[in-house]
Amino acid sequence: MKYSLLSSILALAIGHAFADNCNVPLLYCGHSLLAKGNYQPQIDQCLFDNNHLTLDNGQSVLFGCIGGPNGVIQFLQDCGLNRCRDNGNGKNDTCF
Repeated sequence: MKYSLLSSILALAIGHAFADNCNVPLLYCGHSLLAKGNYQPQIDQCLFDNNHLTLDNGQSVLFGCIGGPNGVIQFLQDCGLNRCRDNGNGKNDTCF
């Protein structure tokens, strides 16, 4: 019992060590956020809060990073299917 509890705690700690939050004040495409970590629940919530439906689960939507310990994001605009560009590390993503 102790072994499985310890291994569960260790797995959780390792998972959080490798997850990366967004950086304020950068803008991110949904697909860029998903590459950083488990952002799908936050993306889904932002889309729901803004009454916005997408065909690609928010991957082509542009989000702003609010920050905080959980890397909170806000909905900015839908770029259109496959129209959100990742401009590289430390640069704002853009719609094209």
